[in-house]
Amino acid sequence: KEKKTTNDNKTPLDIIDEEELEHLQSDIDEDEEKEQEQEEECTITSDLDDEDTNVKGISFEPLYVLPIYAILSSEKQARVFEPPPPGTRLCVVATNVAETSITISNVKYIVDCGKVKT
Repeated sequence: KEKKTTNDNKTPLDIIDEEELEHLQSDIDEDEEKEQEQEEECTITSDLDDEDTNVKGISFEPLYVLPIYAILSSEKQARVFEPPPPGTRLCVVATNVAETSITISNVKYIVDCGKVKT
């Protein structure tokens, strides 16, 4: 009879080869970089809005800026579906993945930054 091998006594790291681990680390680094970029975009957008809520004589309500991306916690992701605080306009800064996989009610404009990963 042929002896079967099992992975019962092995940890996931024993099973995954080094190349897979490097690929996984690369994905994690990329996600962390995207998270940092999203947070920076939200800060920049919010700062710009604070500077000028009056354009060509038209006054605008301040922005309520929220990010959304894959590794953002579920609780923080859910905020984009809630109404913004009174007297503000919701501005969602999203990755292209988030843009194509969710629907947010009452969206009036979508601005694509045109960034392409190479």
